[in-house]
Amino acid sequence: MTKTIKLWQGLLITLVVAALLIGGGLFYVSKLRDGAQQLYDGAQQLADGSSQVTEGLSTVSDGTTTMNDGLITYTDGVSQVNDGLGSLYDGLVTYTDGVSTLYSGEVQFRAGLLTYTNGVAQVDTGLGSLSTGLTTYTDGVAQVNGGLAQLQPAVKTYTDGVASLNDGLAQLETGIQQYTGGVATLNDGLATLTSNNERLTGGSQSLTEGLAKIRDTVGVTIWNALANGGLVSGEYCPDQLAQKLSSTETVEALGGVTVLAFVDNANGNAGTLYLALYQAASGASELNTGIVAYTDGASAAYAGSQKLVAANDTLNSGITAAHAGSQTLTDNNAALNNAISQLYAGTQLLAGSNDTLKSGVSQLKAGTSQLASNNATITSANGQIVDGVRQLNDNRASVLDGVTQLKTGTQQLTDNNASILDGTSQLSSGSQQLYDGSSQVTDGLTTLKEGTHTLLKGVGGK
Repeated sequence: MTKTIKLWQGLLITLVVAALLIGGGLFYVSKLRDGAQQLYDGAQQLADGSSQVTEGLSTVSDGTTTMNDGLITYTDGVSQVNDGLGSLYDGLVTYTDGVSTLYSGEVQFRAGLLTYTNGVAQVDTGLGSLSTGLTTYTDGVAQVNGGLAQLQPAVKTYTDGVASLNDGLAQLETGIQQYTGGVATLNDGLATLTSNNERLTGGSQSLTEGLAKIRDTVGVTIWNALANGGLVSGEYCPDQLAQKLSSTETVEALGGVTVLAFVDNANGNAGTLYLALYQAASGASELNTGIVAYTDGASAAYAGSQKLVAANDTLNSGITAAHAGSQTLTDNNAALNNAISQLYAGTQLLAGSNDTLKSGVSQLKAGTSQLASNNATITSANGQIVDGVRQLNDNRASVLDGVTQLKTGTQQLTDNNASILDGTSQLSSGSQQLYDGSSQVTDGLTTLKEGTHTLLKGVGGK
């Protein structure tokens, strides 16, 4: 009986121990399963983050290519604007020569009119001396009368020519005003382009700072890990870390691999990611420097266009003054024509003059001879005026070509701004994707660390 009780007691103790062992084993198996699941989730999140980082790097690369194409187009536009300015300068030089020729002809023409007026005065003096002896020599007076009758239509033809010149100068003045308006429109366009310089420079600076911030977020984590292993020391330095990761030298303490290979294997390509971010930040900094230089060039172009507008205003004022002078000349020709008509009427009163008329006729003959010799001077002056007007007309095409090239160049600069902005937008989008991917990589590393800890606890039983 006593043996039977002891056997039952031993069996009961065995069952209790077995139950305790089974319960403890199930508890640790559950912990191991949870740790493994958490480890799997962390690895999955790390893989997703790496994929997003890869997409971000691709977007940054596309944005950089677009920005580079925009800068090439911008350089072509600046070259075309420079060619247009050269053509416009050549046209203005030729135009100035034409104005000079026109001015010389006008001066010579004025001198001829002065000589002509002196001749008319001499004729008038001769007629004054005949005022007391106008009784005979009807035939001689009739001949003078015929000569004066021929002179009158000739002077009328000359007056009509001067009037035509006046009309041409008026049309030229209108063309110059239209040209000045076009230059003013160009000046307004350059002013608009210059006003956007601050926004463009600010956006580029923000992009540079954003890429540097993302680079440093990843870089500090890697630096701290390498510092714990004794591979670096001191404060975090982006250039020193990039040099360390770019080294091809293997490290025995890391298992005979490079620092980059060790960091990538331990942290899901974090080292390669940092080098890509380091290069992107450096490129953005260089891009920012180039944009600053571009804005400076746009400002200089704006200042030059303002000088061009001021020069055009001066040129327009000169043409207006020449037009006013030609109008005065036209008015004077009308007065001259009226005086000759009066002279013609006065000669009709000379019929029947006495011998005193001979002296007057001689003086009249000398005066008309002086008028005839002056015709060559007037003809030469007219030729110079015609040449000046023709030269101005021929130069108009060159001036218009220069303005057209300027307009084409500025349009190309305006179109190129959209390309640069598209590249900047793509870089910004890629930077955001890089930042999101970096955050997901960081979260994945944290989850992976926690899962590893849970797994170790499950294995160790603590």
